[in-house]
Formats: sequence, C-alpha cells, structure tokens
Amino acid sequence: MIPSESLEHQRVVRLAREYRRDGYQVIVYPTAQDVPPTLADCALSLVAKHTEGTVAVAVRTRATLTQRGDRDLCRISERVQDLPNWEFELVVTNPHSAEPVAAAS
Repeated sequence: MIPSESLEHQRVVRLAREYRRDGYQVIVYPTAQDVPPTLADCALSLVAKHTEGTVAVAVRTRATLTQRGDRDLCRISERVQDLPNWEFELVVTNPHSAEPVAAAS
C-alpha cells in the first residue's frame, strides 16, 4: 500500500475525486479482479468507468517513472489499446520546488 502522505497517493485521491465529479465510477488501486485479465499484472493507480468507456490511470513522479522504467508503461499502454472502449492515461506529478529551476545556458 502506498503511504497516504506520498505525492503519488495525494494525486490519485484528487484524480479519483475529479473523475467521480464527472460521473465516473472509480476504483482506486484496482486489484486483478477489478480489471480485465490482460491488465491483471499491471500497476494501475485507478480505473474510472463511465458509460462511454473506461480510463486506466497510472500516476507516477519523475523518480518512480525512472525506477519502474518505460517498458512497464509501454506494456500497460499496449494492453489497454487492445481493449475496446478503454484508454490509458499517464499522470506525472512532482513536488513544487521552493527554489527556482536554473535555466540552461
């Protein structure tokens, strides 16, 4: 389970609220039983279901994007593409920096 104070978890909670407000049924941190068999081994942050389709969402920070690798995300994306009326959404979230980022010269 992701700790409630983690940046990814906070973003998942906000996204779930937004999808619910838009009329979707949301499953946060879906299990293998919540998704089609082809997605059972995929690390999804939430699944949002609507009459018009379903959105599989992965929330990552820059650090976890690097740690988990792009192959994992490509695999999820490819599997979702094969499912009718499903789409994949990658949400990248990062902490707000107190210090300005230096411009490249």
